[in-house]
Amino acid sequence: MDLTTQTTDQGSSSTALPLIEYVTAHARLLIYTPLIVGALALAYSFTLTPAFTATTRLLPPQQQQSSLASTLSNLGSFGSMAGAAAGLKNPVDQYVSFLFSETVQDHLIDQFQLDKRYQRNIKEDLRKILSGAVAVQVDKGGIIAIAVTDVDPKFAANLANAHVEQLTKLINSLAVTEAQHRRRFFLKQLEEANKALADAEIALKAAGIDLATLRTNSTATMQAVAAAQERIAAQEIKLAAMRSTLAPGSIEYQKATNELVAMQQKLRQQTEGLDEKKNGDFIGKFREFKYREAMVELYTRQFEAARVDEAREGGTIQVIDVAQPPTRKSQPKKGLIAVIATLTAFSLLLMTLLVKFVLIQARRQQDTHQALKKIQNNLRRLLFLKPKY
Repeated sequence: MDLTTQTTDQGSSSTALPLIEYVTAHARLLIYTPLIVGALALAYSFTLTPAFTATTRLLPPQQQQSSLASTLSNLGSFGSMAGAAAGLKNPVDQYVSFLFSETVQDHLIDQFQLDKRYQRNIKEDLRKILSGAVAVQVDKGGIIAIAVTDVDPKFAANLANAHVEQLTKLINSLAVTEAQHRRRFFLKQLEEANKALADAEIALKAAGIDLATLRTNSTATMQAVAAAQERIAAQEIKLAAMRSTLAPGSIEYQKATNELVAMQQKLRQQTEGLDEKKNGDFIGKFREFKYREAMVELYTRQFEAARVDEAREGGTIQVIDVAQPPTRKSQPKKGLIAVIATLTAFSLLLMTLLVKFVLIQARRQQDTHQALKKIQNNLRRLLFLKPKY
């Protein structure tokens, strides 16, 4: 065991010592050459065109607590469900993606005529150049920093500020926040409900008003039917909102569906006798009119609540720091260029020396093997034996 360890140590030292000797023999080459390369790189950096970086910082629209729950407090559990559905994730990453979207970049290309500035006619090439000149970072507080680098400091500042303007235009044209989604959804529903209400009103007027029917059916009965229709309308809106957040097979959704079926069955029981009367056609159309009227009222309240929430969210980007033309150069970083060039030259030289040392050692081992083979053949001839080749 000791002999093996001693042999291994001797083999390692026999390999390491020649290597150290070989490297130290070329120490001047290994030291002075990288220094000369670094000095040349430093001198070359003074010939490069300086670049400037302008930075603007902005705060994207923040999600606020929705007022939908308080507005729809008369809908029971729908208020708490809507409030929970309004809690969306901070969409900072979404705004960063918008900055590099083709829509924003194409508008910037047209605004600053980048095809003439960069002498490119293909939009894909211009987008790549623009993306390379723009850097976007997000800090822990959710503040977005847009940095633009260019040889012209004034152009860099203008381009950075233009990113904010184009992002604002894009956000205003899209439903990005939760309140904007609700506003668009309820606006569409309100338009459809108004159309249905107008049709129901026309049908009601066409049916005419029979005083005998109104005397037969008391005002309290008519009001009860209208109230039931309002509750059914509210329950249907609740189900429509739950479809976007819950699966159809969930317990909450099934419970709400069963409640709607029970309400509709109760309404049919209340109006079953009325429809069989002489002027039941008027009662049915009156019931449809009150139902559509309740739908319009509910959608109007929800649409107004969404508009209030959208106003609370701001809907616009808040600029913290407007980009100003920088006075200090950001590129080239002369010291960094010199250090990288020096380290690169040193690494390449060291690798070259190691490769040469390995080749020399291999050649020496081959020469030693051939010498031993010749001695062996000479001894075999001395003993009148046939040499081995």
